[in-house]
Amino acid sequence: CSYAGASQYTVNTSCSYQTFNKPGSFGADMNPTGCSGSNNDDAFGWFTATGTSTTITYNPDDSHNAIIHLFSGACGSLSNLACADANGNGGNETITYATTIGTNYLVRVQRSGTNSSMDGRLCIWSVPPPPANDDPCGATALTLGSSCTFTSYSNVGATGTSGIPAPGCGSYFGEDVWFSFVAPASGAVAIRTTAGSITNLSMALYSATACNGTFTLVQCDANNGPGNM
Repeated sequence: CSYAGASQYTVNTSCSYQTFNKPGSFGADMNPTGCSGSNNDDAFGWFTATGTSTTITYNPDDSHNAIIHLFSGACGSLSNLACADANGNGGNETITYATTIGTNYLVRVQRSGTNSSMDGRLCIWSVPPPPANDDPCGATALTLGSSCTFTSYSNVGATGTSGIPAPGCGSYFGEDVWFSFVAPASGAVAIRTTAGSITNLSMALYSATACNGTFTLVQCDANNGPGNM
């Protein structure tokens, strides 16, 4: 039980497994309550919460039966927060817990009823909150210029918007962000994108009487720009 740098695990935005093995040479450090926890040999990892809800999944090798516990606090005075032992031999064990951003949490892994070794993988992930322009009424207002000047934005954590006419291109399945502008007197506007971490995106243009509708699809584009822009 420690918060040593070598045993820190990254919190990702989706389940991305990192190696987590419990060698047979390890000893027993705890005898936690809940989920058939016992004083069998255990291994520990920890993470710093990045969101208000965090999911921890352990995936064991060789049909082994894993038990996982989640703790907070200092070693020697840990608070037992949650545990999982629901899926038996070879099954993944998962805890989803309401975490506090910036707080350190400790994960204990043991093999059920034995001190034998157990190899596997651990993923820790937290879905980020949606961006401010996740919905039309929070659309980012764009200022029209006389030339193209790119500004960076993100769709991390974005959700789908219901009640809007389907874009009609780009194989839309959700996770959109919104921008708004007022058309100039000429009516002529060019809207361009360029690749960032998103290398293949699509966009649709709507006219709207208000931010909550009614929306009319004007045009949809998936790849008329350079590359897939």
